[in-house]
Amino acid sequence: MTIDFLITLRNKEEVLFGLMEVLKVDFLDNFKSRYRLRLKELYWLTKTNEIVNYTHHLCKELLPSTVKSEVLKDVVRLNYSALTFKEIFVDSTPNEISDFLVVGEFDSRIVSIDEQGFVNKLCKYFKIYLRWFEYAFQITDCKVMSSILFQNEIQLVAKKFETNMVKIEYTQLFDEIILPTIKNLKTLFERIVSCKISPSDVVLKFSGYNQLDIKKEFFLLKKLLTLSFEEADIETCFEKINCVFLVKKYSNIASEIHHVRKSLNLRGDFTCVENMMKPLNEIESLQDIDKDLIYLAGSIERFSDNIFEIFRAISSCLQLFFWLKDNLKDPKEVKVFVEIMSIAAGETDDEVDRVKCFESCCLAFSHLIFDLNESSGFKDLLQACEQTEKIMLSDNDILKKLTCTNHSLEWFKNAKKSQGSVATKSVMEAQIANRKGCFVIGNEKGIYLEFLDFNLADVIKFQIKNDDSTVKVYSLEEINDLQSRLMLVGTNISEESIQKMQKEKNYFVTVVEVVTRLGYAFMSLCKAGDVKYIHWKKVFHCDIELQREISINDLKLESEKLEKRFTELKEKLTKFRILYPIINFFSVKQCLFMQKQLFMLTEDLKHVDRLSSQFYTILNFFANDITLSIIIQAFKLSRSLTFEDESQQSKTSNIQSNFDNYTPNKILEIVNTLQNDFNISENVAWASIINVFPYREGNAVLWCAKQNSECKEINELEQEAKIKFQSLKSSK
Repeated sequence: MTIDFLITLRNKEEVLFGLMEVLKVDFLDNFKSRYRLRLKELYWLTKTNEIVNYTHHLCKELLPSTVKSEVLKDVVRLNYSALTFKEIFVDSTPNEISDFLVVGEFDSRIVSIDEQGFVNKLCKYFKIYLRWFEYAFQITDCKVMSSILFQNEIQLVAKKFETNMVKIEYTQLFDEIILPTIKNLKTLFERIVSCKISPSDVVLKFSGYNQLDIKKEFFLLKKLLTLSFEEADIETCFEKINCVFLVKKYSNIASEIHHVRKSLNLRGDFTCVENMMKPLNEIESLQDIDKDLIYLAGSIERFSDNIFEIFRAISSCLQLFFWLKDNLKDPKEVKVFVEIMSIAAGETDDEVDRVKCFESCCLAFSHLIFDLNESSGFKDLLQACEQTEKIMLSDNDILKKLTCTNHSLEWFKNAKKSQGSVATKSVMEAQIANRKGCFVIGNEKGIYLEFLDFNLADVIKFQIKNDDSTVKVYSLEEINDLQSRLMLVGTNISEESIQKMQKEKNYFVTVVEVVTRLGYAFMSLCKAGDVKYIHWKKVFHCDIELQREISINDLKLESEKLEKRFTELKEKLTKFRILYPIINFFSVKQCLFMQKQLFMLTEDLKHVDRLSSQFYTILNFFANDITLSIIIQAFKLSRSLTFEDESQQSKTSNIQSNFDNYTPNKILEIVNTLQNDFNISENVAWASIINVFPYREGNAVLWCAKQNSECKEINELEQEAKIKFQSLKSSK
């Protein structure tokens, strides 16, 4: 039977067996058995031809002048249409001993004992040894020729043969070349994956690879070398190798970042940038590459072209950034500074454009100018640049504007020196404000519902009452503008007026800072839900001559008071929300609304009729049958949950249990109240006398509601309480 004929039968197998069953041939089982045997022979013939062909190709491509492989070339040219199974698997010369037969036992890792007979005959036919077959099977299965490291190592091993002009037989291929190559490769791969290899060697070994090739290479070698490295180890090594090439690629960018860092006097964490600037030959091994350096290299790789351009632009315009950081305190001052520059510019188009460019640059680079300080690190610098990049999306010319502004730096310096008219106008405004101004801080309208959502502009109001009784109202933005203009008043004004201006400037700036602090403290209390301060407000009349009762120090003390109350309230609310987790289902606004509604009942429970429909809507979260009587009962109960004052606590500091604090009659009254008013079983009521100390009705009711009256522990507590009750009763 030829090989082609069996392949044809295999393709028509179902039809063939069906026909034989219809004909009811008596040799069907025997035929099927022999047919399956031939299929196994066909499989191993095809497999052997594949691995011999692959090995021949390896010799031809990698070892053309080292290995004699002509025999392999001849044997893999199989003519399936003429070749029969008999030629391969039936021994025509049984008395002749082949050099390629296995003598004695051979422990194969690939071929089973049953199949070893097939493979032995195939080895004889293809003129290879079974051991040779196994090695060839392994390298074929791993597609070892796709490994560049394997190619490099096999060339090194083969070099000694080429040097001596020795050409070995194909049967010696594995012992002389492949196995020594795998041994060397195993040592190298262990060094690589354990990260003991140096970055310089990494560059030498992996230059020309792309990322995907390196990862494929690693998993191919793991399979070929049968090593026990975890996949996570390979991934870590791959990350570090990728980092090495990124460091090599972007070391010049790291140098620019370092230059910007030094120039802007940023003293935060730039360790990874410094490491990236190191020559690769100064890094001993991949183990010295940490996560920060991997993060930095990855970040730079992901940089857009805009980020690169921003770093270069900053580096070339450092003098401008120095001057801006020295002369501008925060972004609010940019608007005022532009006003000063506009006065200096006059009406010429060039100078007007110059001021517009200046304003655009200040806004685009505001995070670099105002947010970075001495403690800023690389991540802060990068975030600032990313903010500038966002603005570049809507203004493609921003870097050109920065360059133009940098070239005009001397003009801006001179314009600032000639700021006299702006300074005079600002100080005059401050003089009026310092004598006739009035700040109102807090809830000016007194309407709490509309005041649940607010900002600082709602909290701080400022007005000036003129001599003619007219009133000018300033917005918070206008107050800040005036404050910024005053901050920009420098010492370039004539010495004669400096003393006078400085006093007016300092007073107004200080007042605004203190008022702003107080406004924020009030907002914090309101947002935290302090209903007692929802109607709070403070009126402050500016008085530079210090003739009024309320001074700046009074405002500072009031701020400290509110800030302290806010801190205490936060701690109290945190404990309360932990104790009663259901409160976390409601927003601060809802809780504030509920507090305000219940606040009426502290004055008189008769106000329960005035509770709004919204109040009941929120309560529906708990139950749908809320009535006035339930609300009154709950409110009475809540009163008993309030903490005793310090004087009461000092009186009871030596009391160890409720039996030390109450008479027998009072204890009986407590137990009866729990049973009759709150429908609590007797044993649980007695147990609460032991467990709820110091006793408060509200806490006791909550505790009792969670207990099981049939619980053994409750019965034990009941007995303990009754024994102590009898002891107390007999001692009276």
